[in-house]
Amino acid sequence: MTSLFSSMPWLPACALLTLSSVAHADDRERAEAAVRELGNQLRTALVARMQADGAVAAIQFCHDQAPAIAAEVSQRLGVRMGRTSLRTRNAANAPTPWQRAVLEDFSTQAQAGTAATTLRYVSSADLPEGIALRYMQGIATDEPCLVCHGPSIAEPIAQAISARYPDDQATAFRQNELRGAFWVEVPATPAAAAADPRSAVRMNAAQRADLKAQMRAHLESLQATLAALAASDWPAVAAAAGTLSPGRGHGQGASHSFRSALPEAWFSFARPMHQQFAAIASEAAGQQRGDVVLKAVADATAQCTGCHASFQIVVE
Repeated sequence: MTSLFSSMPWLPACALLTLSSVAHADDRERAEAAVRELGNQLRTALVARMQADGAVAAIQFCHDQAPAIAAEVSQRLGVRMGRTSLRTRNAANAPTPWQRAVLEDFSTQAQAGTAATTLRYVSSADLPEGIALRYMQGIATDEPCLVCHGPSIAEPIAQAISARYPDDQATAFRQNELRGAFWVEVPATPAAAAADPRSAVRMNAAQRADLKAQMRAHLESLQATLAALAASDWPAVAAAAGTLSPGRGHGQGASHSFRSALPEAWFSFARPMHQQFAAIASEAAGQQRGDVVLKAVADATAQCTGCHASFQIVVE
């Protein structure tokens, strides 16, 4: 906002303060609107999935679709946003230093009796260049959340959580307890609003080329799997899917120069994807049920879309 007002030296100080207050209010309204939209979309889609397919399917929805929904809302409203917590389930949602400081303050207020849903943080001062406003809003543990985040979780649900989130910390919450927060960063300029909201994964040009080559190989294996399935050639299905099983093309070993640049959260998508292809290979060698294989293909590619919605490669 400094650059905007410095171009208006004829405005009196009171007018500058008024404009600054209006801009701050507009930015806050934008942040609050983004949180409302993301919260409503996630809640509606999650409840519908639970009612239709049960809680285990809802865990898969959170893993596969929630990042894509957050990215879509961020891009459409021109903000960066997401969810975070002091006890995360998805490592990709781990708090940054400023978010952690706010979460710790929220926790102190909640322990003193403040309702989680009323907790707010707004700042437009001393922010990094390009950011006009930072906003956070507390998330309470609603009753439906207890199925997957409460103190007592059914075994099938616990197994599904462990399979997708091996480092999960987001359990043992009680109803109405502070579970985390939405966060929003409103950009300072229209140009910044168009910025990619995904998390940056930094690597050199050679690493990116190696990663893109592996991704192309993954697509070729997927294409070969589907072509073999269409031809009912089950040995070929098993062979094609087997190239994407865990340990085969998992970004491990000296041949993958990009491996060291990938954040741990990346593998919360990669591991389930490779596990689904292992399941396809097993099905092709066993009962050979086409519908089961197609469901596994859909689940595997959902991991890919979730990963692309969460990360961008930045070459340094």
